[in-house]
Amino acid sequence: MLDNGLALSASYSSLVLYCIPCMSSSIFSNAIYLDDIPKTEWRNYIGNGYRSACYMTNAQKEGQVVLFGFDLAGNPKTFVCPWQSYIKYNVMYKTDEVDIYGHYVATKYFKSKYERDTYVKEANGMKIVECLKPEQELLHFLFDNEVLKMDFNK
Repeated sequence: MLDNGLALSASYSSLVLYCIPCMSSSIFSNAIYLDDIPKTEWRNYIGNGYRSACYMTNAQKEGQVVLFGFDLAGNPKTFVCPWQSYIKYNVMYKTDEVDIYGHYVATKYFKSKYERDTYVKEANGMKIVECLKPEQELLHFLFDNEVLKMDFNK
């Protein structure tokens, strides 16, 4: 058990950090749940940076990302963000998005990473152009235009 209330699990091939609150000091005690807030307004609560992020599912098996970040005043804060994993793939019909080769791209959303992984495994012949980890998807969504600024993560 780590001092911040997270359980640590090690295997021969990788080191995995699980978001499992321990009984004595819960990492969710001061969390802000962003379930009822539109994604476009999340930055009204989340400050300019983050410490870590991890993916988990709730009791309904819906994906969520726990973001260990900062509030707008710069204080450490935990945010629980509902998150639908997605893939982007090439299509023959016209869409608003194109890949780096000029091919049209569509996006498909999934309730959880498990559902997405199952779909991708069975999607023979589909040209997938983007399939990131849910944590990376969230960080890209929140901080894509911010990371090069001098005050990011300060």
